[in-house]
Amino acid sequence: MMKRSVCFFLIATIYFFCICGIGFSQTISHEKAEKMVKREKNASRNQLNNPSSNQSKYLNEIKTKKKILRSSVKSWYSTDPKDFEPLVGSKWFFNYAIGSSIFTDTVTFESKIKIDNSDGTVYLDCKNQFGKAGTVFYKDIPSGFGGGYGFAMVIEGQSLMDFYYFKIDSSDNTSIGEDALYFFEDKETGEYSNNYAMTGIKMDFLYSEEDMQKVINSLLEWDINNDNKIDLAETIHILRDLTLNK
Repeated sequence: MMKRSVCFFLIATIYFFCICGIGFSQTISHEKAEKMVKREKNASRNQLNNPSSNQSKYLNEIKTKKKILRSSVKSWYSTDPKDFEPLVGSKWFFNYAIGSSIFTDTVTFESKIKIDNSDGTVYLDCKNQFGKAGTVFYKDIPSGFGGGYGFAMVIEGQSLMDFYYFKIDSSDNTSIGEDALYFFEDKETGEYSNNYAMTGIKMDFLYSEEDMQKVINSLLEWDINNDNKIDLAETIHILRDLTLNK
């Protein structure tokens, strides 16, 4: 069991090393997308000491117009604060693979749910590991992104708008469902990337982000060498056991 316990947090991401986009026309290749995300993250990392330069033009537009994608029509958005209970005041890891690179985003959600007084829509603000501002809505998910109801999160970077569509696994409220995906929009050209399969887990505050990152790196290395896979829910319990009993 200990051998299996060193297996994976990013299993589903490796399963679907990269997924072709659906729902709208893409013009950004996987290779180009990988370079663009690397460039964005490097720029954000270098800008950590100057967070005031973070842009919010498109993010504010999304909040006021309720259009996650600029080309989309206005759809249903939740007015019930209870829909956000799994996220309020928490920190989550989101992982996705583009080309040969695996990316990890750490998103911290605020504790206060906000209400748009013009229509009663509720939303929750957040920030990623670089301090870039974002927001998340609970809304109807387009059929091309899995359908049903779930979270649509957008984080505005320097050159990219990062989009995350996901549903919370109702069995434990600490992981996201299998149909989660990530994609981005180039702010300058308006072009979209393909969609990429995404995994995610809620980060327990009993251990640090550094601890989790070490575990993730170990799991990734072991999985690449051994090509074994276990269920994501089982992996979450293993990770908790490893960190809580260290």
